[in-house]
Amino acid sequence: MKRISTLATILFLSVACQEEKPTSRTTDHRPSVFEVVVSDLVTKEAINPKFTGSKVMVVSRWNKGDSLFYSLDDYAITISDELLNALKAGSESKESFPAIEMFGPNAILTSDGPLNYLKYYGDEAEPVQAKCFVSFWRPGYSRDNKHAIVRAWYGPKSHSIVVTYLLADSEIGWRIMASFLSEYP
Repeated sequence: MKRISTLATILFLSVACQEEKPTSRTTDHRPSVFEVVVSDLVTKEAINPKFTGSKVMVVSRWNKGDSLFYSLDDYAITISDELLNALKAGSESKESFPAIEMFGPNAILTSDGPLNYLKYYGDEAEPVQAKCFVSFWRPGYSRDNKHAIVRAWYGPKSHSIVVTYLLADSEIGWRIMASFLSEYP
């Protein structure tokens, strides 16, 4: 009996003391700013009762125009001129839209854009298997790539909503420093 318990103890200790090898997902994966934003939005309450799913629908093209058309002045958050200029430059960029993988496992792509969101309010509207949709503008990054600003249409809502995220990069990846919603009539 003692031999079995000694053998069991040695087996337990050898398994318990082995260094756990991280999977490639944990060592190689650094979420993009888009994945961090989508991961945050998926935790929010749905803003439209027709949206009954658990993922975020990402419109598969960039928003056109300058996201700074939608004011940032109403908030007590200071955004550096460098990031504001980077956001404006991003709006003028010709960078192509990222692959779905950049948005993470909580995203699904759609070609249905914000201009079509009013269809979700009709009595005949079908439930949508998503929590919300977002349509991104190109983000702005600081010169050292340690800070980012991300803006997107968020909905569907009967009025326009723009979400704004300020992020900082760290050893573990991008972190949300501040975020807010702006609703426009």
